[in-house]
Amino acid sequence: MKKIIISAILLAAASIGAVYFKSTHIYMNKNFYSKDEKEMWVFVDDKDFSTKKLNQFTELETLNVENVNDDIFEDFGDFKELSHIFFINSELYTSTTKLNSYEKLEYAQFDDSEVDLKGVCLPNLTDISFQNCNVYNISALKECAKLDKISLEKTLVYDSIFRVDNKYVIKDSSVFADFDTVVNLDLDNIVVEDISGFLEMDALRSIGGLRKNSLSDEQAAELEAHGIKVYYR
Repeated sequence: MKKIIISAILLAAASIGAVYFKSTHIYMNKNFYSKDEKEMWVFVDDKDFSTKKLNQFTELETLNVENVNDDIFEDFGDFKELSHIFFINSELYTSTTKLNSYEKLEYAQFDDSEVDLKGVCLPNLTDISFQNCNVYNISALKECAKLDKISLEKTLVYDSIFRVDNKYVIKDSSVFADFDTVVNLDLDNIVVEDISGFLEMDALRSIGGLRKNSLSDEQAAELEAHGIKVYYR
């Protein structure tokens, strides 16, 4: 009889534990995650993914997502604690203003993505990075009052950086002229033909990430004369 009672107690405890676990965890992307997770890597193509599940992680501070499009991103929740977001293989044209709901966002990165930044205004954004991207309306970022650093690597920027003979070339830097808060600009695997816009950036103090021969000696000297240090890899 004692054994039966003990077994019943253990079974009840296990059942209660299972119920509690399900109430505090969510199954997604082949894993169980605590609803209190601070960082997640999300594959939206996974059969276990849904924005309904994702939006229950209200404490997220860092979110890494792959293969996001406008329809999916528009359904993302307003993650009030989010400070870092990283997009990979994503296409965002009309939904990027969703970023504006992340008021604590400090860092954004886009890799192998297409992104239109029209209407984006992030009061606490300090650092944004693009690698292997096509970017439209980058000048919208001038409204981000704390933006300190922009990084571009093998990236096309509409009306500014073009693909010429398998090289990424800045033909027109004027789109950067009004970035009055940006202190650091990284240009990796990008050839610079025009520096006029950089000379008008009030706070710019360094251009880094440059490869050999991506900037002429005359351009480097002119930048240095304006108090803008040039750094090569």
